[in-house]
Amino acid sequence: MTMNEGEVWSVFGTYLIERGWDVATGPDIPADELADEPDSESSEDFGSITARRGAEVLLAEFLGHAEPAGPAVDLAYGRLLRRMVPDLLDATFVLVAPEALRWHVERVPADVRRRCGIEVYLINDLAGVRKL
Repeated sequence: MTMNEGEVWSVFGTYLIERGWDVATGPDIPADELADEPDSESSEDFGSITARRGAEVLLAEFLGHAEPAGPAVDLAYGRLLRRMVPDLLDATFVLVAPEALRWHVERVPADVRRRCGIEVYLINDLAGVRKL
């Protein structure tokens, strides 16, 4: 089964809401802190969310199936890195992708993701969510 960004967003958004997070589409961060960020006010933008639970902040980028997958994954990692501004360094940064893209996501080694503070969640064909 192929999943687009909207479907991945829906599954992960539900996953967060079930765990007590308030979820919003788009970065929900002042524009001056997000240089070169695309317009995220559109309801069509399923590429990113900001979730809040108490003092916790989670910023997520989403991937659907794309051709070619490698460059799409690279762009998603880049969007996460651009969102790492000084005021948000305590936030949790997450890349969410379909399980089928695991190989592409893992091209960035786990140690590098850990050092950059990036977590990865994978969505399977049955809408299950698991942390990589």
